[in-house]
Amino acid sequence: MRAFAALTAVATATAALARGPADAACDPSKWKLPVDGHYDTAAKIDSQKLNVHLIAHSHDDPCVSVCLQVVVDVITCMGILMGYVSCCWVACVSVTHRGWLMNVDQYYMEKVQFILDTAVEELVRNPDRQFMFVEQSFFQRWWHEQGSEVQATVKQLVKEGRMDLTVNGGWCMHDEATPHYIAMVDQTAYGHKLLMEEFGISPRIGWQIDPFGHSATQGSLLSQGVGFDALYFARIDYQDYDQRKKNKDLEFIWRPSKSRGKSSEVFTGEIIDSYCPPGKFEYGNIGNEIQDDTELHDFDVCDEVDQFVQN
Repeated sequence: MRAFAALTAVATATAALARGPADAACDPSKWKLPVDGHYDTAAKIDSQKLNVHLIAHSHDDPCVSVCLQVVVDVITCMGILMGYVSCCWVACVSVTHRGWLMNVDQYYMEKVQFILDTAVEELVRNPDRQFMFVEQSFFQRWWHEQGSEVQATVKQLVKEGRMDLTVNGGWCMHDEATPHYIAMVDQTAYGHKLLMEEFGISPRIGWQIDPFGHSATQGSLLSQGVGFDALYFARIDYQDYDQRKKNKDLEFIWRPSKSRGKSSEVFTGEIIDSYCPPGKFEYGNIGNEIQDDTELHDFDVCDEVDQFVQN
């Protein structure tokens, strides 16, 4: 909680810096400590400003010490945005490996089941929160282990749109380079089938943020072809990425199939800087500390805000 409050302090100060003179925003004598452990980062809708959605996700790798740490990292980005936009929405999503440095069972037993347990508890505790989950292989295993009371709660959360299972929805987030297209279709269909049977929902967004490279099969057959409104990914060739970022073309209409033509088009977005926080602000891995107590000699919120703005 202390770490979260400190990160939010930077977000709050950055928002103030964006709205007015830096001296006023970062005057330690005027710095307000959190009330009940929380800073007020609320922003009202302004029709003259942008409405920005931040999608924060946890990446379930063994090298990440806290499963939801990246969520905290990305929330920090709210500060720089809040001075220029009317509102920031943070949608938390967990991306869980079906296999990398551990096998599927190890990932589930050591990490994933606790992500889902905690997410449901927090959604029930706070009606303003939302959580997205992608891989149905893990979710369905967790789902069948729950009692009727938890299942009823989850169904209500899904109905309200706060437990969002309409992102990708496949059995896993498949690779796009080596699998045969039949395997890609089968695993996607299997995950979607379970969602329809259990919750009566169909996924609407393609979410392929971890595969290395992206294929026409995914863009055509498994995006527009399955009714997705959009497709998002994060790993394109660095030269392609640099060119698109320079030209402000990271969002585009992709026509992946020449034979299908316009009917295959899908709105596509490349996530900026992959799925990583900017620069040195990846607190979960780097371990940077922020001191928000103005009574201590190492109070550094102003310095952190300045670095964030410059970056």
